[in-house]
Amino acid sequence: MDRRVFLSTTGAAVATVGLGSRLGALGLPSRPRTVRMSLVAAATKFELAPGKPCTVFAYNGQLPGPMIEAREGDRVVIDFHNALDEPSTIHWHGLHLPFEADGSPFHPVPPGGDFRYEFTLLPGSAGTYWYHPHPHHRTGHQVGHGLHGAFIVRAADDPLANIPEQVLLLWDNRVNDAGSIDLHERNTPVGMIDFENGREGDLHFVNAKLKQQLPIRSGEVQRWRIINASAARYYRLALEGHTLLHVGSDGGLFERAVEVSEILVAPAERVEVLVQ
Repeated sequence: MDRRVFLSTTGAAVATVGLGSRLGALGLPSRPRTVRMSLVAAATKFELAPGKPCTVFAYNGQLPGPMIEAREGDRVVIDFHNALDEPSTIHWHGLHLPFEADGSPFHPVPPGGDFRYEFTLLPGSAGTYWYHPHPHHRTGHQVGHGLHGAFIVRAADDPLANIPEQVLLLWDNRVNDAGSIDLHERNTPVGMIDFENGREGDLHFVNAKLKQQLPIRSGEVQRWRIINASAARYYRLALEGHTLLHVGSDGGLFERAVEVSEILVAPAERVEVLVQ
């Protein structure tokens, strides 16, 4: 029989399983390749509150943006077009990259502009990452409107490679009575409170879906790559009566898995767990 694991703001189902091999020593693939993708940031319509379409920002019309997958040693080429009416960038959160490819506020792409991001994924970089805009003083505004996506870097000798996996992007937001994103400019009273305290919302999404459900068969083991794309919200992931097998974090897989009762995921943090 199948059982369904329900994700909410209070936690996720994770359980301990044995690991038969060590979790370190990540190596290069024998045949590096070039991974190419085009990403367009543009305004589009999306229902954050059910039945109330609103304007969001999205990469390639998707929320979250397309997942990028590559391997250590690969050359990555991303052609970015900014179709927004304000400057933007794409920042590759957590990856070690050349300065000009990092998508920092030093390299804004103007409205209607294009930029090619080119970089090679270094040895030891395998792990779970995410990408988002990073323009000067507008990062929270653009991420809050929906611009974010997952970036997975794989190792040639990943000891968990044969385990089915899920990538879960956690994100919160708030909307007004009309269903539009309630996000205020920094120089307004509400905007100043958000800036000082951290903006949080009462709508909680997993891969842009409310009350997300994930199927898992009885006895099946899954690898969950969890990314916190929220601006200020911390997530406590736990399942009553079970322990969690924490196998990786921002820096990739641990040398040894850690059995814990719960995992606290900070804003912009990534974790990897095994679920059963």
